[in-house]
Amino acid sequence: MARLKIVLTFFGVIALFSIFLIVINDVDDPVSFKSLFSPISFDNIRVASITETSAIIIGSTSKAVHCTVEYGINEQFTNTASDSDMMDMVHTEHLITITDLEPSTTYDYRFKVTFEGEDYYSKTKSFVTPPKAGPQSELTEK
Repeated sequence: MARLKIVLTFFGVIALFSIFLIVINDVDDPVSFKSLFSPISFDNIRVASITETSAIIIGSTSKAVHCTVEYGINEQFTNTASDSDMMDMVHTEHLITITDLEPSTTYDYRFKVTFEGEDYYSKTKSFVTPPKAGPQSELTEK
């Protein structure tokens, strides 16, 4: 009986380890080891509104935290923007306005949260600003 328990335990551990490897090696949705055990999770992060020079990013976090959006071109997150309505309070629903963008440009962005002294990041996403509206030409019929 003891031998059966050892064999079943061994195969159980192998099965769990196999599932773990599949999760962390999913090519379409890579997950880091740290994010598997993260106390913060991100949900429904998306662009709610976009113009040629601005974008509104919304999303939620599993815990009430201060949240910023890091953004830039080619995953060079050289710019940040913070919740406009935070008033130094933490919360789970975030609305962040990014301004001074260039028209017809692809921007990468991600949420950044510092929780208990550690930085946590959402997956990187991207958006494209629309082209600058040019002067309206008059249409004439021939």
